Amino acid sequence: MTNKTDVEAGNVLRVGELSKYLKMSASFVYKNLDKIPHKRIGSEIRFYKPSIDRWLEHHPIEQAPDKASVARKFVDRIVKESRKSKGVLVTG
Repeated sequence: MTNKTDVEAGNVLRVGELSKYLKMSASFVYKNLDKIPHKRIGSEIRFYKPSIDRWLEHHPIEQAPDKASVARKFVDRIVKESRKSKGVLVTG
């Protein structure tokens, strides 16, 4: 159970604070509420940081690939398919 000391120590987080802590968007947090340990206080959602840390040990969050790596994989796939079909790669 949380108490005033936990709040003062920064152990009780709101959605925005948790999203910064996780380095994920607030929409990610909302979409994954069914997986992330939290408490509802009326319409408010709170996260207890020590519970989040324990949860993360068993449920690591995969970071989305950066745009450059996605683009490289796409181009590699197109080139590979072009070579298989021995077709001409048309660009532009």
